[in-house]
Amino acid sequence: MTVKKPDITPDLDVLEYMRSLTPIQDKKYECVTVADWTVCWLLHYSNNLKDSTKLEYQKTIDQHINRVLGKVKLNELSHEDVQLFINSLNMGIGIENELSPKSIKNIHGVLHSCLKAAVDFGYITANPADKIRLPKKNTPEVQHLEPDILHDFFDAICDHPKKLLFTVSIFTGMREGEILALTWDCIRFEIGEIYLYRQLSNKNADKEYRFTSLKNGKTRILRPAPFIIKLLIR
Repeated sequence: MTVKKPDITPDLDVLEYMRSLTPIQDKKYECVTVADWTVCWLLHYSNNLKDSTKLEYQKTIDQHINRVLGKVKLNELSHEDVQLFINSLNMGIGIENELSPKSIKNIHGVLHSCLKAAVDFGYITANPADKIRLPKKNTPEVQHLEPDILHDFFDAICDHPKKLLFTVSIFTGMREGEILALTWDCIRFEIGEIYLYRQLSNKNADKEYRFTSLKNGKTRILRPAPFIIKLLIR
């Protein structure tokens, strides 16, 4: 969410201006809706999030949370309301298809964080998103690429200009954003390691590509097969 900065003047009341940015301004606590609070939360209380994460949260709020719960008064939102909301996502009520357990878990995570901030700042006394029963996640069996499939794949890309990129991807398991963010300083040729500390992403407000931290915020060290290092050297 982009905020237009006011002109700097001697009589600028910064606190009053910041208060004016939120829809809960001049509303009594009992009149604030869930939709009001989601706007306030994203604007004022989620500054620790990356821009790409904020955009994903905004999408989740618009498409799901406020679609169902937005008109409910914040201090009247009950544990049962949240459970029914989660159940509706699992059943596909009001949407084209039911959502996967993983998607539902992510939506619940956004709602829980949003409501936790409301508790922290005294708008509600307890988080109604606590202790919600989420649908069980079905862990799919990992399907490894069989040797004959790999053989066919490499035959298909033998003359491809990005053969090296595909080969490194196949034999390291790096995500798309991680492999596109590789620069020579990430590769420690002398000890055969690849150091991952960032990714290339355009999931930000202006859609421009830029380096960001990894998805989980943690760096990783890969030790690929020696032939991968030799390919990179070549």
